[in-house]
Amino acid sequence: FDDEAFLRVYATLNERQARLYAAERALALALGHGGRTRIARLTGLSYPTLRRGVSELRSDVAPVAPAEALAP
Repeated sequence: FDDEAFLRVYATLNERQARLYAAERALALALGHGGRTRIARLTGLSYPTLRRGVSELRSDVAPVAPAEALAP
């Protein structure tokens, strides 16, 4: 996991996109609670905010509306 590359992308995202991106990375690290804690510390997101992102990703609701996905 490249912290610098992650943060370069993270810095370009709006609040919702950043929350979902951080949640996706926390899940991808497959470190369970440790992965989430690492991402929360790296991004400055609160643990509840990161947990909300994880819940959003695991829900049946589309994480990003189509118009939002296409916005520059």
